[in-house]
Amino acid sequence: MKKSLIILFAAFCCAAPVISAEKAELPVMYEQCKDKTPQELWMLGRMYYNGEPSALIPVDQHQAYLWWKIAAEKGHSDAMNDLAGCYIQGTGVEKNAAEGLKWLKKAVERKNLRACSNLGLHYMEGDIVKRDPVEAARLWKIAADGGHPRALYNLGWCYAEGVGVEQNSAQAFKLWLQAAEKGEPYAMLNCARCYRDGTETERNMKEAIKWYRKAAEMGMPRAMFELAQVLLAEKENVNENKEEAIEWLTIAADEAEMPDAQVLLGMCLTVPGSDLALPAETIRLFNAAAEKGHPVAQILLGVALYEGAGIKQDREKGLDLIRKAADQGLPEAQAYLEKVKAGQK
Repeated sequence: MKKSLIILFAAFCCAAPVISAEKAELPVMYEQCKDKTPQELWMLGRMYYNGEPSALIPVDQHQAYLWWKIAAEKGHSDAMNDLAGCYIQGTGVEKNAAEGLKWLKKAVERKNLRACSNLGLHYMEGDIVKRDPVEAARLWKIAADGGHPRALYNLGWCYAEGVGVEQNSAQAFKLWLQAAEKGEPYAMLNCARCYRDGTETERNMKEAIKWYRKAAEMGMPRAMFELAQVLLAEKENVNENKEEAIEWLTIAADEAEMPDAQVLLGMCLTVPGSDLALPAETIRLFNAAAEKGHPVAQILLGVALYEGAGIKQDREKGLDLIRKAADQGLPEAQAYLEKVKAGQK
C-alpha cells in the first residue's frame, strides 16, 4: 500500500501545479484522484500530515486537510475524523468548530472508534459541545468495546471517579489493564499504581514494577520517577535497584526536566553521613528544581547555602529559599526558620 502511494505521489508531482486557493485546488485534485480509493486518499493525507522523506513528501498540513476532505466526502470515516480535527484545531485550514463537530458526528455515525473516543472527550471537556459526562461515557464505551486503547483508559477513569457512570473500582482496573495490554501508557501507569497500593486489585510489587517499566520505556517521566521510588524502597537487590533508579531519574531529570526527579536524583547522588556536604551535581539538580518552585529543593538548597555545606555560604540567599519553601506550607522549612529565629542555627 505504501509503495503504491509513493508512486501515486510521484504522478501528482508531474501534474500541472495548482494555485493556492482551496476553491481552485480541489477541482484539480478531484481530477487527479478520480481513480483512487478513499483509503489511498486518506493515507496520502497522513503522509502529508506527518511527512514522508522517502517519498520526498514534506510536512504540509494544508495538503493533508485537502486530501482528507476529498476522502471524507467519499465516505471514509477515518478521514472524517481527521478532517474534523483539522477544523476543530485550525490545522491546515481556518478554525471552524461547528464544521469539525459535523464531520466528527458523521464519523461516529459510522462507528469509527477514533471518532467515538474523540467526541467523548469533547463531551467530557465541554469545549465545542455542552458538557455531558454521561454521553462521554457512552461514546467511550462504544470505542472501548471495539478495543480502542485510549477509550478503554478514559472509560476506566469514569468508573474510578464515578463520572458519567456508577463508581466501580474493579471495573476501572479491568479496563485499565485491557488498555495497558494494548500499549496505552497512561493505563500502564495507573495499573502500576493499583498494584503498588493494592487499590482496585491485590497489592503486587512485581506487577507494579513491570507496568512502571513498560510506561517508563514509552517515555513517561512520571512513570520513571515513581519506578525509581519503588526500586529505592525495595529491600532486595539494593545496589542493582539503585543503579536502575538512577538511570531512570537521570532521564526524567535531564531530558524531561522534571523537578521531582531532579530532587530525588540529587538525593541519590549525595553520600550518606556527609553532613549535607552536597556534591556539585546535586547542587545543580537542586538549583534547577528550586527555580521551578519545588519546595523540597528550595529547603535543601537553602540549608546548604545557609550552612555552607558543599557550596559557598550565602545566608541571605539560603534564608530566602527556605522562606519560599515555608510559604508553600513545608513543615520542615517552617521549623528551620523557627530555629534560626531562636538562634539555634
